[in-house]
Formats: sequence, C-alpha cells, structure tokens
Amino acid sequence: GEIAGTLHGMLTQLRQSDKAVRRGNLLRIGQGADYWSNEHNHVMYDPGCPWKSDANCSTPDYPTAGTGGVYALSLQYMQSVETVLETYGGPEEEWIDTFGVPRD
Repeated sequence: GEIAGTLHGMLTQLRQSDKAVRRGNLLRIGQGADYWSNEHNHVMYDPGCPWKSDANCSTPDYPTAGTGGVYALSLQYMQSVETVLETYGGPEEEWIDTFGVPRD
C-alpha cells in the first residue's frame, strides 16, 4: 500500500508538472513553453533525440525510442507506471501516499 500509494502520488505530481510546463495555467506557471519556445517544442515533439550528442535514441530494448520526442517518451513512461500500479499495486483503496512525511 505505501509504495504503490507513494508511486501514484509522484506520478500525479509528474503529470501536473508536465502539464504546467507545457501548457501553463497551473502551478503558478502562466503561459506554458508550448506557446512560446521553438526549442522546447523541437525537443518535446519532433522525432529524434536532439538533447543527445549523437541524436540516436534507439536501444536494443527500445528501437523506436525517439520517434515522437521527449513528450512521447514521457507519456510511455507514465503509462508504464500506471500499468505497473494496476498490475502489482494491490487494491487502490489500500494505497497510502507517505512521500515527504517525516519518519522516525
């Protein structure tokens, strides 16, 4: 329950942060970078891996990596975490998000 709950909480924060940076009007970000940064849009949405020196995203385990930029990679990551939670997280009503709670 605790691990699944914390993972779910972190995934929710990641989604909110991603949306705030890209689209704005959330988390004290007025206008998201989608609306004003060509460099951001290039890295986030164009095929390839322009953030890497060799721009090659593919790996033996993930040959189609980079076909849609960082945004496609991040969506796939978030969907994978959801699948793990659904498959192995146990009943959602037992999830407890304790991230950031001080421990003894």
